[in-house]
Amino acid sequence: MDKIKKIVTFGVLPLLIVLLAVWAFCETSGSDSYNYQGYIVAMRETDGGTVLTTINGDKKAEFTVKWYTRKKFNGELSALTEGAYIKLSTTGDDSTNIKKFSAYSGFSMEGKIVFMEDLSSPFILSEDNAYNYYMLYSLIPAEDTAYPLQTGTQVRIYYQYPLNASTKTIVVDVIEPTSDILSPLTEKEIAYIGRQGYTVAASNQNG
Repeated sequence: MDKIKKIVTFGVLPLLIVLLAVWAFCETSGSDSYNYQGYIVAMRETDGGTVLTTINGDKKAEFTVKWYTRKKFNGELSALTEGAYIKLSTTGDDSTNIKKFSAYSGFSMEGKIVFMEDLSSPFILSEDNAYNYYMLYSLIPAEDTAYPLQTGTQVRIYYQYPLNASTKTIVVDVIEPTSDILSPLTEKEIAYIGRQGYTVAASNQNG
């Protein structure tokens, strides 16, 4: 009996310690490394888990949150929601099953694209329907994505940081057209743009 105890003590226990150390290393190693990032635009529940439809640049993809997925929420975010910004890694190169993710509060805005004279960057003109006022921001795409934009293109933009009263420019990760139908600027909108010191470009095609 004593011999068996010694085998357990000096044989099995060190092996368990090594296994625990390897497990701990695997859990923490590369914990801040992810192979995909984007914004959640839709969610649905299935028998296999929660399927997330995400967008990055001009491309959409689907990933599945499994029971074993390691979850990390940042800031005030405590659950996955549409519009959230997510970084994730899958269980394999061809897999859509999420091994781990880190999620953050994301921000979005709807409006129409406007191109200005002598400026190459597009602007977004948005209207706050509750208070009936316009907002105009210059857009800087975070990645070199060739969006097919014209003045009047209706879009939804996604970005990572909240805006304040002094914000004039937004670094955007995604510019997503929401309609194939152009929405021409109204006289009221053109007048507002003029009061901001800009002139709408005569040629409204990007590039």
